[in-house]
Amino acid sequence: IAVNAYNSGRSEKIMLCGGKLRDFPDGKYTEAEYMRQAALRLGVPDDHIILENSSQNTVENILFALIELQRNFWL
Repeated sequence: IAVNAYNSGRSEKIMLCGGKLRDFPDGKYTEAEYMRQAALRLGVPDDHIILENSSQNTVENILFALIELQRNFWL
């Protein structure tokens, strides 16, 4: 969904969240890193992806996402 918003011009960047390390078919990655690889394959440039790669649960997703938004956009 984020890539669709990006590709349609509704978003200049996308944020991908999730720091839990998981086993995926092609290796072990954090959730956010795995989604980043998919977004890159779908044409999103790496410098248009904000990666929150530390959270371990939904509450941390929100808190750490706010930190990344502050770092990227000075909210």
